[in-house]
Amino acid sequence: MDTQPSAGAWQVRISDQHGQVLGCGVLVSHRDVITCAHVLSTQKKRPTGPFVLHFPRSATATDTVAEVVQDGWVPIGPNGQGDIAVLRFATSLAADVAPATLGKGRDKQGRSAKVFGHPRGVDHGVWSDGRIADTVGPANELVQLSGGMARHNERIERGFSGGGVLVGDRVVGIVVSSVTGSERVAAFMIPMEVVAGRWSPLARMLDDHNGGLVTPAAAHHVLGQLDGSEALLHHQERIVALLPADVRAEIGPPPHSLAHIVDSCRTRQDLRRFADLVKYFEGPTALAEALETALDRHGVPRETPSAETPDVLTANQVRNLTDALAHMRYFLDLATRRVYFETFARRVRDKLHREVTLAVSNDVYADARNLIEVCLPIAGSLRLFVDGIPPADRTQGTGFGELMLVVEQICIERILTDGERDELVAQASTAPDDVLNAAQRACVDPFESVATADRTQADQLVRRIESLSSRADQLPRIIQFTEHLAASLPELRSALHDWGDRVSARLGAHYVDVATLRRSVPSLTVPLERPVMSVQLVPDSIDRSQFLLAIVLDRGGAARRQLVASDQPQPLDELIRKVDATIDRALEIVDYDDTFMIEVAVPRSLVTEPVDTWPITDNFLEDQIGRRFPVVLRSLERMREPKVRSQWRKKWKLAQAQRDPDPSAMHFLGHASTDTPLMVRETLRGDEKLLLAMGGPPARQPDKPAPDAYAAALSAGIAYLLWVRDPELEGTMRTRLEEALAERPVRALVDVVAAWRAADAADDPLAAELTLMVCDEERTPTPSSGPDLNAPTRRRS
Repeated sequence: MDTQPSAGAWQVRISDQHGQVLGCGVLVSHRDVITCAHVLSTQKKRPTGPFVLHFPRSATATDTVAEVVQDGWVPIGPNGQGDIAVLRFATSLAADVAPATLGKGRDKQGRSAKVFGHPRGVDHGVWSDGRIADTVGPANELVQLSGGMARHNERIERGFSGGGVLVGDRVVGIVVSSVTGSERVAAFMIPMEVVAGRWSPLARMLDDHNGGLVTPAAAHHVLGQLDGSEALLHHQERIVALLPADVRAEIGPPPHSLAHIVDSCRTRQDLRRFADLVKYFEGPTALAEALETALDRHGVPRETPSAETPDVLTANQVRNLTDALAHMRYFLDLATRRVYFETFARRVRDKLHREVTLAVSNDVYADARNLIEVCLPIAGSLRLFVDGIPPADRTQGTGFGELMLVVEQICIERILTDGERDELVAQASTAPDDVLNAAQRACVDPFESVATADRTQADQLVRRIESLSSRADQLPRIIQFTEHLAASLPELRSALHDWGDRVSARLGAHYVDVATLRRSVPSLTVPLERPVMSVQLVPDSIDRSQFLLAIVLDRGGAARRQLVASDQPQPLDELIRKVDATIDRALEIVDYDDTFMIEVAVPRSLVTEPVDTWPITDNFLEDQIGRRFPVVLRSLERMREPKVRSQWRKKWKLAQAQRDPDPSAMHFLGHASTDTPLMVRETLRGDEKLLLAMGGPPARQPDKPAPDAYAAALSAGIAYLLWVRDPELEGTMRTRLEEALAERPVRALVDVVAAWRAADAADDPLAAELTLMVCDEERTPTPSSGPDLNAPTRRRS
């Protein structure tokens, strides 16, 4: 027997508990039926029922009992408005019963329509055909039905009330009344948009953008795929909290059964959002794949973003784009231009499966115009060309920023829906300008120039970041931007995290990746006011065993105070005691800030000095300086060598801009390695390498040493070096580092190593043998007579 839903599978016959047929209804969800209030009772008070529902077009359905819902009783008002009732039942639907596809009725004038009813003596029902006339009644809340519906033998009469008026494949209203007499006959319906105005849950079922109602088969199939879901086991309440407000209201307060949640997702769009959230928290599992297969099988579409702006250019845009290309520094170079074109052709072939040919000539303008002509017929190819330009060619002053501005105005790729974008813009427009720009800077390429924005430009800023492409293994830039905003704006953090979870779910991202980003974001933003006590030890020009001491207190580079500047060289032991004494003064000045750290700039001859073990004393006990504060080394020679400054700056910026934890950012060199310094330097020069870790200390050498791995790292610009002073702990260090770098970016090593050192040495012998060198290129701690740094004024309680 065929049990698929028929065209009238939504039709309902309503009887009282004694079997008396009262009228008709329209099934609008898996458990709700719309009818007229007068079908159930002529009284103002909500009837208690129960009422019996029968599905006349079903071959398998059994009668079910329903009651009027609390907010679904709108009796006839004094002016004739209202007359709406909603019945709800608890049993499951048969396979050949399905909710109606709804539509609006006021705009259907002149359209053919038909309605099914149960007049007295015809329990199986009859059809009545006619046309939609026009609106009538108070506030135009009724629509007149004309033609055969009013005149022929099967005209609308008692028994049709509550029946659905069908135009095409959509139910656009319910029959409410008819007028008969010797001179005039007429019939009327309440259009569905009026019903939705009286009972709000119907509004989302009526919205064409919601993709229609979920069929019982789809709901049952999806429910079957969710058995054993880890996401629902651990995150069910969070998933419910992220659903639209009207769905949450339908679900009600916890505890929630899974069947009830699925049943409350009445529209295809609601079900898609719920399923996307489950997959988001579930991760890339077989269950998530099976769930997506079930959605595809039942035609539950993905929610689409705003339309992408096509690559159709005006003459002025072509001129601006040509000029931007021709004025880009590296595009002017013939050899580089050839590399750009070859890279572009390869990317188009690999990503767009198209073949393009671009010849290079001595005329840069002709080549620019030729590139534009090749790109225009291939959607997205112009952005593909720009994305293929290497990061090193995007620095400020190269013209790349100007080119990007032109390209983004021409071909804007959208990934957000209009509602998502409007919500984020509303949040971003309340953020301070410096927070907006810091978040923007954190989610773009470290070498890319960016325009400063303020809160009045939040819409343009969001659209620009939305249009930026991301690597396949990265979260979209707009998600990164939002998480940076959330980290800096505690008052908006909850709302921004909700937004990020919903959008990430729709885009097919996974919660574990977003959670990793959230954990790393606070460490991405180095506090601008972090106080650093910079110690410099400069060898005496006559007696190299003695040193000149300079100590500067630096707070974010904006304020410095010189604490010590000796002009008499002294032995190292004496200077260590001076450092200990100076710490007290520095802490008082910065009001005992718990982010206080110490860096010691040393010559090559002191690189092996275990600075972190220097003693620090108080009135009670002696301890090691590295167990109290983060302590790092700096290279005195690097600060004085201009030839390595460019590479050092590049590596420092790459480390500060590292978005995702990645153990491969480390190059590990065992203490028995036979790699030559040149080999080490070439390995470290790659953009992906940000840290050199060594399984043993550098050899103790004079100020002008023979080349070794340490020197190779300085020459390659590496800003982070870490070594273990005891080679026996080499394996332990490597394992611990790989674990740490899988969770945190390289720049977090200062705090990671500080935490290790703070542990009991008996429990963690590795921490007592580590030396960390961090050379901050943006802050050179030379003695300064700059702005004084005073202790903050204390508030009296």
